[in-house]
Amino acid sequence: MNAGEVAELKLIATLCCYISKPIIFGSGQNLFINQIQLPSGHTLCSPKIFHPNITPALISSFSVSQLSTFCLTNGIVKAGPFSKADVYINGIGYSVKYSNASPPALVNHTPRNGWEFVAKNKGISIAHLDTLIADYWQKRLIGTISEDVPNTHISSPFRSNINILLPYLEYFIFEGTGSRLSKHPASEVIEFSNPCNFSTWKLLNKTQLVQNIWPRLVFSIREKGMPTNTNSLPQLKKNSVMLWARNYQGSLKGSLHVRIK
Repeated sequence: MNAGEVAELKLIATLCCYISKPIIFGSGQNLFINQIQLPSGHTLCSPKIFHPNITPALISSFSVSQLSTFCLTNGIVKAGPFSKADVYINGIGYSVKYSNASPPALVNHTPRNGWEFVAKNKGISIAHLDTLIADYWQKRLIGTISEDVPNTHISSPFRSNINILLPYLEYFIFEGTGSRLSKHPASEVIEFSNPCNFSTWKLLNKTQLVQNIWPRLVFSIREKGMPTNTNSLPQLKKNSVMLWARNYQGSLKGSLHVRIK
């Protein structure tokens, strides 16, 4: 397990110490924990009720091997790759984000048809995003921007358009991928620096999270994630993919990637 995975499991184990008790987040919200459930496959499972001698301080002291054994014994599982929620508290899905881990990609190299799938699910038009991508290519081809364009760049096509990107980013963080809806969507995020001390935890809703990370986002259009043979695609899918794609520097680039720096 990497540091982020260890921290996430320790946070979930710490939450289990407070079943039938209240916690107060460092961001000020109060939450009484009635029930903890964890995504497992297509279902939710409940961890075991801890013995009173299991405390956050003890969990904090666990080595990786001790934590693995403890989680296996007590039914604490890590959510699968298609689960957006890491834990359900009182029936509500929460994604947990370790602030000391390496910044993740928010959207992995996804061609236009994946973003179009999101637009249809959100009931919005992709036309506005198409305009931003066209602007990106115009500026990239003349050298105003490079492949990776951060939101801090004065010429970024995206930096002043959070209103256009917000529903897409909310979807990719909380609801699904460019090809499927998650069986376990999340509604809120717990951002934390110490997994065993809830005074360091911040509770953020979808809009708050995107607004918080917006200045740190980097947008790129790359070759990775593109179909290997676009001519073999169904015509409608090919038309969608090629609307964002350009043959540039010897390869077809058309997958939009979004990461945090």
